Amino acid sequence: MALAVLLSSIRGGPLSPRPWEKDLGNPDAAGTPAQFRPDRGIEPMTVTLRQMDACALLARAMGDAVGPVRGDLVATAPHTCATSAGRIWTEVSVGALITDGEKWRARPVVAGGVRAYLQAEDPDGRYMPAGCDAFVPVTFRMGLRLVVSSPPGSDPCSTVTRLVEKAVPHLRDGSDLTIRIGSRAPLGAGDACMLLAAVVPEAPTRWPGTEPRMGHRTSTVDGCTALVAPEHEIALAAEYDDLPGGAGVHASDSGCIVTVPLPQPDEHSDPGVEVTGRSQITLTDTAPDCATARRAGDRLPSALSTVPNPDPAARPVRLFAPDEPDVDPVGACADAPVPECRIPRQVTLPGQPRNILAASHANTAYTCALAQHAVHRWFGPQMQPAIYGDFCHFVDASHEVDVMVSATDRYRLGPDSEPAPRPTGRSGPIDGHEVHYTESGISGYGQDHEWTVAAGTGPTGSGVITVDVILNPARGVDPGLGSHPPVNRSVLPRGEQVVTDILREHFAE
Repeated sequence: MALAVLLSSIRGGPLSPRPWEKDLGNPDAAGTPAQFRPDRGIEPMTVTLRQMDACALLARAMGDAVGPVRGDLVATAPHTCATSAGRIWTEVSVGALITDGEKWRARPVVAGGVRAYLQAEDPDGRYMPAGCDAFVPVTFRMGLRLVVSSPPGSDPCSTVTRLVEKAVPHLRDGSDLTIRIGSRAPLGAGDACMLLAAVVPEAPTRWPGTEPRMGHRTSTVDGCTALVAPEHEIALAAEYDDLPGGAGVHASDSGCIVTVPLPQPDEHSDPGVEVTGRSQITLTDTAPDCATARRAGDRLPSALSTVPNPDPAARPVRLFAPDEPDVDPVGACADAPVPECRIPRQVTLPGQPRNILAASHANTAYTCALAQHAVHRWFGPQMQPAIYGDFCHFVDASHEVDVMVSATDRYRLGPDSEPAPRPTGRSGPIDGHEVHYTESGISGYGQDHEWTVAAGTGPTGSGVITVDVILNPARGVDPGLGSHPPVNRSVLPRGEQVVTDILREHFAE
């Protein structure tokens, strides 16, 4: 929530200088920047993943988890494969990406003795077959994605968890998963970033392809994006497809696409694997003249002739142990859904209410100190503070509740133009302090419940405190398509208790 939202319901003017004015505009006075742990080496992990046969992995995991595969395995890209067993459809992508937001929303689990993340997709089958995704990281943002779709009323997350459990031994061994260059590996033991660097040497590639053209399920091994110049990108993807118009140069909404056909995979050398469409390389260029993509297309045959062959030696995949960190931020910033996160410094609150408000306005660390006792009392000591701008967020690893607090001495509470009933059923002031309550949705995902309280002393004293209780669906739970996501509203009365405790402890008249 921006400060502008707060100002919509309050009014007032500047006061005389306070002792804490020196902290205004100085974020370092409030807290230390988030600390980040280093990721594993992305390039060595990519070398391992690009030699892995997704169809071989899927066949072995499916056979162990749900029974023999019925019908062909279907290779939809060099490192993506799908199949079915009965009414259960599955897909595996090797070298897939997971965004920080996806990981924050997904449910961490232990499967086969390693860390994985689950995300349900309409598990009740209200709008489509029940589905569940599992992501098994090998770096902080790259790994393997397994997707299960099954009939309504089934439990796809249990099925995909079994698939992960059965896949882990094969991943740790690696000897039976090496892809063969003669069949479905147009890049051999290379990858899209390696090939893009060869055909567009003037552009530094963004390792490991953070924006593959086909979306987040496209393997980073098969897709890579480079920045040629400001606002000029080129993306390369190895895929199996039959684009309208065939090979050549075609206009697109964002520029152009150059399609270079490759020899069709030899299905006879890989029995039981069906390939969807022609093997091809596509170059997507955001420049209208398409000059960069045309030159890159001309260089492709020579570059492809130099791709390395897969190494027949086993390359075990290094997975994350259940207690091994797999995110960048350290501490509360790992759970706070905010940019530029800071950990508050330890401060001692001044004694007078007006000084508490002045200090909190100048330095958000005082806001954290103001609210911490009440938040811990009502929401638990696991709620740890993190600062973003003027707000102190109290968060934990569940990500279901974010208690967000701000305080200022610069404004007064204005009239309540749209009063809403409070979760406690009470109305009127809290311990003599006027309070406004509002609730709203957050981009169709969660809910924001806000108490805005007049905290100034005396009949005309300036001072406002806001306490927001932000509710999110449990991690891994599909928020649904409606305006009422599945959140735990039973904790909302605790938000008003936090407000009450803050007022009684620091602002009693």
